[in-house]
Amino acid sequence: MKSKGFTPIVVLLTISVVAVLFYFVNTTYFKKSSNPKPWQPITTSVPPSVSDWKTFKHTNPGYEIQYPHDWQIDTIYADSNNMKKIELSMNNSDYAISITWPQTIEPAFCIFSDNAQFGKGLKINHDCPGEFVEFKSDTSVFRRSLKPFIIDDILINNWSIYMKNSSGEFVSLPQITYKFPKNYDTNLIVEMDHILTTLKFTN
Repeated sequence: MKSKGFTPIVVLLTISVVAVLFYFVNTTYFKKSSNPKPWQPITTSVPPSVSDWKTFKHTNPGYEIQYPHDWQIDTIYADSNNMKKIELSMNNSDYAISITWPQTIEPAFCIFSDNAQFGKGLKINHDCPGEFVEFKSDTSVFRRSLKPFIIDDILINNWSIYMKNSSGEFVSLPQITYKFPKNYDTNLIVEMDHILTTLKFTN
């Protein structure tokens, strides 16, 4: 009879211990794992000499950009006086860079994981998790994700580039995007970074 009364107590004690262990693991290990160490920017390699590159200049808005000889510029919209859409488009086969003024949509913010505001829910829709690349011109700082987004196993071949504004935020102003094929060449992606480092605003 004693052994029969002893069994429920052991079971209750076992359940209690398991419950305590579960609570401990859930509130310590998983809590820590949900706050990973912030990624630090990966710097794009130093661009090659651009002394023999072509230069495109625009007065309104005022900017200039250089590009290799095997790239082509579409000036149909770049030279337009229609301020509803001024778009500079340059391409090399299946690779393209698009820069649009003024914004056709509201500028997007991108809060990278090295920002103290990341993950705090202040602009939760603008958090940009994961590794990212940073590259600079003489006057501007640019960032992009290390890899393009994949949604439901589908590669999104529209890579957004964010530029640092005067408040220290990375925004899509102007709107800059890369287009590329599914099996893209990372060297050509870096070359597009190099092209952007020559972008200068003149007014």
